[in-house]
Amino acid sequence: MIITDVNGEKLLLTKTFLKELTGEVVPGAKWRLDLTELTRSCATSRGVELLLQRIDRTYGKVTGVCTADAAHLRIGCRLFTIRTFGRIMRAALDLQEKGTRKRK
Repeated sequence: MIITDVNGEKLLLTKTFLKELTGEVVPGAKWRLDLTELTRSCATSRGVELLLQRIDRTYGKVTGVCTADAAHLRIGCRLFTIRTFGRIMRAALDLQEKGTRKRK
């Protein structure tokens, strides 16, 4: 599903990841976040670092780090509405629940 941040920039939210479509800081360098990283960080505390993959047409995939802050509805430099942040977290929690069920 396509979602937007508070500035109207678009991101792709799937069952397993969140990916920038528009609004990247460096043109051509888009970030992708595995939703399992989000559940680990937001479940523990505010402002925890997340592991991101930068998808860059020139250099390929490069690992990077950003911060998620559930209290301020922020992931990296992206701010979201309560509704959109809730959708992202629901997708992340659904993924976490599926992983828990598979391990049992």
